Order: sequence, then C-alpha cells, then structure tokens
Amino acid sequence: PLLSNYSITYNNGGLTIGKANLTATGSKVYDAGTAFAGTNFSSITGVNNETFTATGSGTLTSPNVQSAQTLQSLGTLSLVGVNGALSSNYNWTTANTSVSVTPRSLSVTGANNTVTYNGAAQTNTGATIVGTQSGDSLTISGYGTGTNASTTAYADNLSVAAVGGTLLSNYSISYTHGGLTIGKANLTVTGVNNTVTYNGSAQTNSGATIVGTQSGDGFSISGYAAGTNAGSYNDSLTLTGTGGTLLSNYSISYTHGGLNIDKANLTLSGTRVYDAGTTFAGQYLTASGVAGQTFSVTGSGHATNLASKNVQTSQPLSSVTGLNLGSSSNGGQSSNYNALSTTGSSVSVTPKALTATATASDKTYNATLQATVSG
Repeated sequence: PLLSNYSITYNNGGLTIGKANLTATGSKVYDAGTAFAGTNFSSITGVNNETFTATGSGTLTSPNVQSAQTLQSLGTLSLVGVNGALSSNYNWTTANTSVSVTPRSLSVTGANNTVTYNGAAQTNTGATIVGTQSGDSLTISGYGTGTNASTTAYADNLSVAAVGGTLLSNYSISYTHGGLTIGKANLTVTGVNNTVTYNGSAQTNSGATIVGTQSGDGFSISGYAAGTNAGSYNDSLTLTGTGGTLLSNYSISYTHGGLNIDKANLTLSGTRVYDAGTTFAGQYLTASGVAGQTFSVTGSGHATNLASKNVQTSQPLSSVTGLNLGSSSNGGQSSNYNALSTTGSSVSVTPKALTATATASDKTYNATLQATVSG
C-alpha cells in the first residue's frame, strides 16, 4: 500500500521505566553496637549483573548475633556503582537488605600457678579473657582446687557466665585451661644432744623439735636414741603423721641428736681395826654404785689412805693410792663407773682389843685386893 493514499494523524504515547530493586547482603562480627558499615556488605546486585558498593553506615535493629535480618535504617549508606551501574536505576530501601551478625571469638586462657602446701584447700586464679566487647561483662568459674601436695596439677575446668544482660550467644568461646600445682612444704626435725648419768636402767633421749607443721596437721616422733650402759647413742629420728596428716605433703629434713650416758661415781666405804698405820687395804672396802650394784676392792693400799692412824668414824679417805676396783657379784660393770676416788667415801677405824695378863706371886694376905705386879 502507498502511504500517499492516506491522511495520517499521530497521537504519541510514552514508555516509563520503573526503578528495579537491589539485593544487598552482608555481615559483620558482633561488636556490641548497632552500626552496620557499608563495607560490611559482601554483595549489592541489580539486574544484568550490575553491582554496587556502599559507603557510610546503617543501623541494625539489635546489636546481638542475628541472621538474614533487614536493617532498621539505611542511615548514611550511599551506593557507588561499579562499571557504569547507576544507583538512580534502583530502589535502595531497608527492605532490600539482608544482614547478619556473627559471634565474636572470645578466648579464655587459664594460668598455671604453683603454691606451697598449707594444710587448707587452695584454688587457682588468674585466667584472662580476650575479646569482651564494650559494655559486656563475664565472670570465670571452674578453677582447679586442691589441698594435698602433688606433682600433677589440679586442672582447671574453666567456664564463663554472663552478667548484666550480656549474652554468651554473641561469642564463640575457646578455652585454654590452666592448673594449680601444690608443692611440698618444708619440715625440719631437729634432735637434741642430751647427757645423763648411768643409773642401771634403760634411758631414752627426748626433746626433738619440729618446725614447719601446717595448720591442722600433727606428727609423732620416734627413733630416739636409747641405751643402758655408759656410752654415746645416736638418734634415728622418723615422723609419723597423726589425725590423717600425710607425710607426702612435706619435704622433711632431719638433724639427728643423741644421748650420752656418763659414767656414774662409786662410793667407797669400809671398816678396819686400828693397827697404828694409815694404810687402808682394799679387802676392808666395798665400792657401791647405782641400783644396788657393789664391787670388791683390791690392793694393799698406801700410807696416804688415811689422814690419821687413830680410831675414827665415817671419815673420808685421803687418797685411793694402792686401791683398785675389783669384781661385782650382782651385775655391776666397771665400764659404767668412773675411777675410784675419795669423793663421798666413808671409812671407820675401830679400837683394837687389848688383853693384859699378870700373876701376883708374892702378895701376903692383908685383907685387900691390891697387889704389886712386876715384870
């Protein structure tokens, strides 16, 4: 057909192109705030693969961990087109957003502490928390606790609890547990050196001291030196725990003492008849010790034994020259006694009996008993 055959009238229309919707997704790590920065968007896409980035920041409906939620407000968010994309071709509303808040890493690190045994329960301390956000508060429990000394630590089993509205769900928590090692307490046992005198019976040392006993603990000491005869005896001290006390809680050092049994003194006593001399022979003497022990005395004595030759009672000897200790018939041992001495001695010299015999052959009876003896 020929347009010339027509008289044409035009009524022009028009095309309106409406804005397309954007899809904006993104996420951030929990920081206790509601700001959502444009840089937190991982994808802002339109049609025909057009993409955008964003500057500024919007506002979350909640600061807490969340998934695929819309922003409460776009705030100062502004689109920046990539490769010629125009933001004017798109609707940019909160309805187009899908954002998430992921848990923040929180590390709880325990400490390894060493203390010394003190008789009471002791608890570890010092764990640290890294990653807590502003305004949040957490407390730590589960510290290792122990009483007795051990080379193996009492291990922590740490746990955090939220306080003041803090939500643990906002955190991804990792734990590094510590532990408490309780070392042995030092304990010193110090013996004493005592001296006694031989008494014929068994004698035992005593008096050792203990330094370092912790609260509630108790010990008994055994191994004291013991002996009967004169000489030196050494302690071999040892401790025993009482009332549940454990020796394994202590590092024990011993300083042993000892018992020295000195020799006893003998006492000389005896009696002889006056002989006009100052010698006192051993046959007239007895040496008396302890517990009823007695000894004979040998030797002929010496002129220095007596201070006077005359009759005397309970006088001390002046010397023991010429006298020696003999044997005992009732269990005495000379090794338990000091050498003979004048100390404590007591001797007597009794009068010598004198007999006079005379015959009166020339007396004439005179009615008296008197007579004259000659020769």
